[in-house]
Amino acid sequence: MQKIDTILIQIDEVWHQMTPRLTDDWCFQDVEVNTGSNNITLAAPKSKVSRLHIVWRHTFPQHSLYMGDCFERGYGNLGFSALNADALYDWYFCVVQPQGSISCWGVAIRPNAWCSWTIAPKSVDLWLDVRNGNHPLELGSRKLRVCELVINEYSTSSFDAVRSHCLAMAKKNAAETFCPMVGLNDWYFAYGNNTELQILNSAEFISSIWPWKNNEHARPYIVIDDGWEIDYSPTYNGGPWNGSNSKFGDMAVLAQQLKRRGIHPGIWFRPLLTSEDVDPQWVLHHNEDGTNVLDISHPEVIQRVQHDVQRFVEWGFEVIKHDFTTFDVLNCWGNDIDLSYQHGEVNFWNTEKTSAEIFNDFYRAIREAAGDATLIGCDTISHLSAGIFDVMRIGDDTSGIDFNRTRRTGVNSLAFRIPQHNIFYQCDADCIGITADIPWQENKEWLRLLAYSGTPLFISCDPEQIDSVQRNDISNAISIALTRSGTIQPIDWEHSRYPQTWKAQEGVITCEWYPYPRNFPLSS
Repeated sequence: MQKIDTILIQIDEVWHQMTPRLTDDWCFQDVEVNTGSNNITLAAPKSKVSRLHIVWRHTFPQHSLYMGDCFERGYGNLGFSALNADALYDWYFCVVQPQGSISCWGVAIRPNAWCSWTIAPKSVDLWLDVRNGNHPLELGSRKLRVCELVINEYSTSSFDAVRSHCLAMAKKNAAETFCPMVGLNDWYFAYGNNTELQILNSAEFISSIWPWKNNEHARPYIVIDDGWEIDYSPTYNGGPWNGSNSKFGDMAVLAQQLKRRGIHPGIWFRPLLTSEDVDPQWVLHHNEDGTNVLDISHPEVIQRVQHDVQRFVEWGFEVIKHDFTTFDVLNCWGNDIDLSYQHGEVNFWNTEKTSAEIFNDFYRAIREAAGDATLIGCDTISHLSAGIFDVMRIGDDTSGIDFNRTRRTGVNSLAFRIPQHNIFYQCDADCIGITADIPWQENKEWLRLLAYSGTPLFISCDPEQIDSVQRNDISNAISIALTRSGTIQPIDWEHSRYPQTWKAQEGVITCEWYPYPRNFPLSS
């Protein structure tokens, strides 16, 4: 483990350098930080602490390549690059050094602080945000376990090194093995204009092309996305979540209809946005349109969300996809996250915990309420989702309209987050959105890569618009996906944001992400 050179503490917006005392203890006034056994702990009986800044005096070799993770989903912004002292790496980073060794620095999953790294020519810096929303943390007599450092050197390929580092951060000896989730999601052709009849037609379609009929261990999934909820409109996608709108009937009956067809039924919801009048103490943000974002630190809000999840389970849904929680709480998307971590005021009801602790508690409450149901986290914080949610959407939305977006958010996120697959969670790089707006040859490449990847394969299409060629290609892709026993590896990931060569269990496959000549307009 590298030796820490300096620790600074931010108290009431002012930074102070801490004094080393003994081997692992650092102090400033009443504040004590201990770094023993790689665990960072904080005690501050009187002071109000905002952040810790831990510094290692360290220089990586010239011509090294650097790659890190994202706060929640990827937005086409992942990849290796030369040294960039302004780059912010959330949770962990890895350095490919010219002599061949791989240096990996990170924190173990589910820390109690926001953890981000920066790298300068002569230092490595870890920034630990322990605030409560916008406010400094008052610990009182409590001692906070901030995070656990995980720093290792590897003499393997860069992909194997990153995967080994993910195992170390998750404290696992080996990745788990799951049959990938394979099925349909209606979002990228319906975009909210879904109906019960459409869902049942989709069930007939997936059943008709399913290669492993009557196999209890490999049944298709259908996730009913946004558009079913009682107050749905083109401009609103929040709760309440106790019933459906006129496009759908009884959701419990629909879930049973899907089950009778041999399908795992799934349902989407946005737990924190509501159009209802609620107790003002439950409200974190009041929107201009009169809707409210609920406060995940309030015990009654947590109980309310748990009741919603339990209701879906009682209706018969076996998959629950929850969405928008990071945006709703922090007022920004992951690609806008910087060391402030939120836009505007975030004033939690519970003022005694860090923001990360509050999210950890909320995620655990959803997990508890779901029981054995499969949980898909979308717009969830990646390092806090690990080990809690079964599946995480690892990238921003793909598209049924613009393949540039699918390549940017889907291919890029799959390439650089697949080392986390079946270690942190199952990595869901999002759907193949099949519409007339995207040439089939482009979507077919994305379909093929997902099929070989060993990750969830969700197809979004209107069965009535699928021709015989597409039908055959989809059926073949499903057959490939259901036989995966390992994880695909991007071979050229050190040199491309959208790798074209991949190592699958059958050998090397090549993907073409751009037509020749290239289409205009180019992706923004």
